[in-house]
This record gives sequence, structure tokens and C-alpha cells, in this order.
Amino acid sequence: MKKQKTDKFALRTAVSAGLLWLFPVFVFAKTIPLIIEDVTAIVEAVIPLLFGLAFVYFLWGMYTYIKAASTEGKEGARETIIYGIIGLFVMVSVWGLVNLLNTTFFGSKTTPAAETNANIFKFPGSK
Repeated sequence: MKKQKTDKFALRTAVSAGLLWLFPVFVFAKTIPLIIEDVTAIVEAVIPLLFGLAFVYFLWGMYTYIKAASTEGKEGARETIIYGIIGLFVMVSVWGLVNLLNTTFFGSKTTPAAETNANIFKFPGSK
């Protein structure tokens, strides 16, 4: 009986979240591509935070490894270091794969840094 109640609550929560996600479409006359841009901006802001947290987790493992006096403590810290390295590797790999696919199918959307820096010092009337 309790499982059915939990399932109904989860379904109600999911439907409510979906409707709230679509709410700006109706109220602010936002289109789906604009909402996708907003979600993309949020994800792009969160990704560096996740990289930072994974690196701090790795550093925490190194700290506990150095501070551990016993073999058991070193073993647990070694696992933390390994999980931190695996997490960083997976995140960098997925990030690179997504950028590769994005560039392959949609073209590069970023301006090369050399071209941007070259245009900084152009004055009106100069070539």
C-alpha cells in the first residue's frame, strides 16, 4: 500500500516538474529553443563546478593517504584516489566526445582566440 502511495507521489512530482518546466513557454511566450538555451547555460555553469568537486575529492584522497598511519587507512585513501582519477577521466572523456560531436555535426560556434585578439587593436580607418 505504501509503495503505491510513493509511486503516485513520484508520478505527481514528475508531472508537476514537467509542467513547471513548460510554464515559461505559456507565460513569457518563450519558444522551446530559448528554453533549451537557458538549460544549456545552466549546464555550462554547473560543469566547471563538477570538475572542481571531482578534483577536490581526488585531493582529499591524497590528503587522507598521507595522513593515514595504518594500512587500512591507506587502502581506503587509495580507493578514494582511484575513484577520483576515474571520475576525472570519465568527465574529461565525455566532455571531449560531446565537443567533438558538436563540432562535427553543428560546426564550431566559438571564435578562435587568435582572431579575437587580432581584432582588438584595429582602429577605424586601419586595414
